[in-house]
Amino acid sequence: MPLNGNAFLGMCRGINDFKVQQQIARYDQLTKNKKRLVALTIVSGIGGYLLSIGSLAGFSSYRSSDSQNATLAVGALALLACPVLAISTAIPHQKRKEVVFRDLPAAYNFYVESQTKK
Repeated sequence: MPLNGNAFLGMCRGINDFKVQQQIARYDQLTKNKKRLVALTIVSGIGGYLLSIGSLAGFSSYRSSDSQNATLAVGALALLACPVLAISTAIPHQKRKEVVFRDLPAAYNFYVESQTKK
């Protein structure tokens, strides 16, 4: 019977084995990195949108200043950062899946085999 990845992870958290705990710590670090990237994506999207709208509102006066051009450029860069950050969140997610479905089961199997040999 297949086991849910989160249930397996929760079960392994209670195991006091170095290899298992090392994989769980790696999973937690990747989760933390993914959360940071998602937050950066949201912030850059909102910031880019607001900067773009603000600088475009200034262009309606037909007097574009250097500060308005700079604001528009920064807003455009923030908007361009959104897809880059969104794509980069897939990397920690794939690594997290590798930990749960490949590395952690290997560490768990090693732990179980070492317990049965005692």
